[in-house]
Amino acid sequence: MSTAHDQLSVRSYGASHGSHDHDHFQILVGLDGTLELEVNGRGRRIAAGDGCVVPPGERHDFESRSGAICLVLDSHISGWARVKSAPQPAALALAQYLARACTESLPGAQRLGPTLLLEAWAPQSLLVPQRARRTIDWDDLAH
Repeated sequence: MSTAHDQLSVRSYGASHGSHDHDHFQILVGLDGTLELEVNGRGRRIAAGDGCVVPPGERHDFESRSGAICLVLDSHISGWARVKSAPQPAALALAQYLARACTESLPGAQRLGPTLLLEAWAPQSLLVPQRARRTIDWDDLAH
């Protein structure tokens, strides 16, 4: 479930403002242009339809020479720690809608969007903790 601190926004990027970090996850989905991103010394490029998760505490910097627009989610949802994959097509479609919801101030989408984006981003098996299984001692059952 999203928390009161989760915030969806559409942001425009240009020149670098210096590296920084956050105490929350920052999820970026490219909507237009290309964003050059460096996270803990590792470079990556976020173009339209790409996405990434920046974990809490990881220093990052960004730049876009020709401008870039991204949907950004600042989130405290711990489930983002288990996301290790690129966004699924459903997440990209949802990101387009959530970007529109931000510009049109649609409160329901902004309230539910953080949780829905996490569900759409990765397969459920990554997000649902596996139940602990007990081993069965078949010899004990036979007696």
